[in-house]
Amino acid sequence: MKPLACVRHQLTAPLGVIGDVLDGAGVPWRYVDAWRGDAVPAVDDVSGLIVLGGEMNADAVDGHPWLADVRGLLRDAVAQDVPVLGVCLGAQLLARALDAAVLPGAVREIGFRKVDVLPSGDHDPLLRHFAPSSLVFQFHEDTCEPPDGAELLATNDDCAVQAFRAGERAYGVQFHFEVTTAEIRAWCDETPADVLRDVWGTTKDALLAEAALHLQTQQRLGRELTAGFVGLLR
Repeated sequence: MKPLACVRHQLTAPLGVIGDVLDGAGVPWRYVDAWRGDAVPAVDDVSGLIVLGGEMNADAVDGHPWLADVRGLLRDAVAQDVPVLGVCLGAQLLARALDAAVLPGAVREIGFRKVDVLPSGDHDPLLRHFAPSSLVFQFHEDTCEPPDGAELLATNDDCAVQAFRAGERAYGVQFHFEVTTAEIRAWCDETPADVLRDVWGTTKDALLAEAALHLQTQQRLGRELTAGFVGLLR
């Protein structure tokens, strides 16, 4: 089996619980640390593609030139029906690669928010585990429109596009189903406390308190979602 390419955009946005599932299933994978100069692979050299989150905008190619290469790889993967899973920024990059818009959201979503799985997602191999609704961790201010022909799988009142499928095997998931407490701590530490309070409307202590209540359940569902993705690789 060819390795699964896992594109990171920053050190503090790793696979999280996704990695546990990949290792348990014996899936070979490797990080592609695009921001550090790792070459983005050709689609023929991978079994699938996971594109993770990051604090940059999906269109910020001037400051982050590797984003153009990642978008090109995503476009090729969809065209060749190679399994794709984009998370947060990764979902937005997938949408952008398929000529959909990425734009500021009406609401900055942070912390555990309810998402509703639509009827189109009730029996989907990845999203069905979150049906009919679940509390999931969010940390984003941008959103995307669904690409033409894509199926919207999950939504909520603040951000309409929470998950979509383009073709048969390319998924964009806006929420961070992969996170562990370590990532939540790191993202809080990277955000000045006054910005977290005054711009995002929360605190590190509040987010960690939410995580203590809800993260274990989300991680279980996130592992199920990942197992569904592994099924696509087979």
